[in-house]
Amino acid sequence: MGDTKRQRLAATVAKLRAHAASAEAIGSEEEAATFAEHAAAMTIEHALSDAEIAASTQDAEVEPIVKVRVDLSAHGIREANKRCAWTQRLARSVARANLCRTLVRSGTNTPWFVGTASDIETSTLVWAHLVRTGERLSRRAYRDHRASELETAGWVDTRDYRSSWLNGYCARLGARLATAQDDAIARADAAPRRTPAGGSTPTALMVVSGALERVEQHIEGLGLRSLPGIGGHTYSKAGYRDGQKAGASVGMTGRRGIGA
Repeated sequence: MGDTKRQRLAATVAKLRAHAASAEAIGSEEEAATFAEHAAAMTIEHALSDAEIAASTQDAEVEPIVKVRVDLSAHGIREANKRCAWTQRLARSVARANLCRTLVRSGTNTPWFVGTASDIETSTLVWAHLVRTGERLSRRAYRDHRASELETAGWVDTRDYRSSWLNGYCARLGARLATAQDDAIARADAAPRRTPAGGSTPTALMVVSGALERVEQHIEGLGLRSLPGIGGHTYSKAGYRDGQKAGASVGMTGRRGIGA
């Protein structure tokens, strides 16, 4: 086997290890284990040393930070000419859990995600899934709540139920996403899998912090201004409670995303 082929194999193992570390840092344990197993098998099969694998990454290109506008129609979400508080809030939680940030523009409900292309893809898939799920479940919950109120108390004003339901849904999902990421970082820091030749393994927290720092620097370079928050809704205790209950049980899916 020539040196060129050996170098390619070492580079492949390095990429598999990097994918495993990235997946582990954001809580995707099954995917992290798959990447790590493939890397270990190739290392043994081709008798690759840690020095060779480390050397193969010296000239590796760092994945650039980009800004991508979500194509709502591609994900079955209706576009509107005004901002949407709950989908915007959900985008922030999903972005942070997947090493991204989100941007919004006045006069549209379409978010932009900022991060690496692969992390943006994950954020988009998870966000779109949770938005579609929230739309469907909140409408069903509103119909059930309204029917129940009409049956027991006659006509009542239930217009604020759905907005409060969505607020509760977003609050609970945001907490779950943050907790899942914190737990994944703690597990990875407590049991690091590898130590590259000539250096110590960066902790998962350092990996996450470094990734988010690059994103923040990119956003600062864009020179954007802040937009005011969105308000105007009154509060329904029943709606918020029911939304939180749904947010506690709904599945969070997406490639490399937090799963729970």
